[in-house]
Amino acid sequence: MGGFGGENGPDLSRLGERDPNQLNFRNVPGDRTLTNWIVQHFRSPASTVAGSLMPAQRLSDEQLDLLTLYMLSLRRRSLPDVFLPKDRVTAMRFGGREFATDPATLYTTVCSSCHGKAGQGTRFAGYPPNPSITNPDFLALASDDFLSAAIKRGRPGRPMLPWGERQNGFNDAEIATLVAYIRSLGGGVQFAGDTMPARWVNADAALGERLFTSNCAGCHPGRDRSDRGVYQDARQQLNCVRN
Repeated sequence: MGGFGGENGPDLSRLGERDPNQLNFRNVPGDRTLTNWIVQHFRSPASTVAGSLMPAQRLSDEQLDLLTLYMLSLRRRSLPDVFLPKDRVTAMRFGGREFATDPATLYTTVCSSCHGKAGQGTRFAGYPPNPSITNPDFLALASDDFLSAAIKRGRPGRPMLPWGERQNGFNDAEIATLVAYIRSLGGGVQFAGDTMPARWVNADAALGERLFTSNCAGCHPGRDRSDRGVYQDARQQLNCVRN
């Protein structure tokens, strides 16, 4: 909203101006109004919008009413600055935040929807689980540099977005306070590091060769097999199955 937020859902900056005649009410009981559509969408996103990626939230009727009222307020207004809240003027004129920048507010605004109110992770039916970021074992192995880089640059191939490399993204000071706050949620566990050597596994090559021959050689040529030999073995196995 207003240039700040994730990328998995549509921009809600002016949702309150949507024309209800352009909405699909096929699976929406009740009045064909924008208010009713928003309420039902919060209550059951997937049935209201086919293919919606928004998970269903367990919200009370009062919470639904509050969220709907806020959504309806998202409209374009041409008002003198004197009639606007100071945080809105600061955001519009100077690029400031419309919300507080203390770590608890930053975490609640951005992180809690995926990682939970206390960083414990979340799980919604039909969606991949979001991991815990306050697990003591994780925090002991995750350095501040790692956590800062994950927040700033995201995690490629995962839903984690680059919150420091985007329009109106977090600055370095905000990221540092977030890292400290995440550690406080996890009981203050600090980075301990891994004291084991980079390669500490004692392996048995002979056992590995037997495992490879039994499980892998049917598709992958080993030291004493050629591609042609593996292909012929595969054909023989296939003929045995067919017969």
